[in-house]
Amino acid sequence: MEIIKKNIKSYKKVLKLIKSYDSIVIYRHEFPDFDASGTQHGLATWIRDNFKNKNVYTVGSDFKEFTPKLFPENKELNVSEIGSFLAIVLDTANEARIDDKSYQKADVVVKFDHHPSKENYGNINIINTELASCSELVVNFITSLKKYPLSKEASKYFYIGIVGDSQRFMTSSTSYLTLEAANECIK
Repeated sequence: MEIIKKNIKSYKKVLKLIKSYDSIVIYRHEFPDFDASGTQHGLATWIRDNFKNKNVYTVGSDFKEFTPKLFPENKELNVSEIGSFLAIVLDTANEARIDDKSYQKADVVVKFDHHPSKENYGNINIINTELASCSELVVNFITSLKKYPLSKEASKYFYIGIVGDSQRFMTSSTSYLTLEAANECIK
């Protein structure tokens, strides 16, 4: 998969943060769609698969039409009980739409998004408006790392996100990067 070159430095910083924190909380926007939930659960699964000693949490209200049919349920979390943590916010252009406000208590906030940036609320903001989905961006991040594979389960969640936001590859934002990311998931 072609790696988005402008993001490589940020990708390396995010990997370093994932390695350095024992607790990682993954957020997404309220009223989640396929991309928000798919990216959230895909990233959580990928981290759990590749970094066994991490405590990884997904938060936010579940969309009852998707959960538990497609995605695991998010559990209630009191972040003050986990101590120091890394927050990763996905698919959310502005702070007001983040489903759970506990990200504000994180030591570091990373933002991955494909929407035009309304606010750079993260310490690291990785944004690419040319992509059809946030799942594409996170798959690009993962494939750039080479030695951390995507499992079948993580790939399934990312694929759901890509197909959902690209409306089955029919939106004008669908590009060769969309198809490459989908191909990585299918592989």
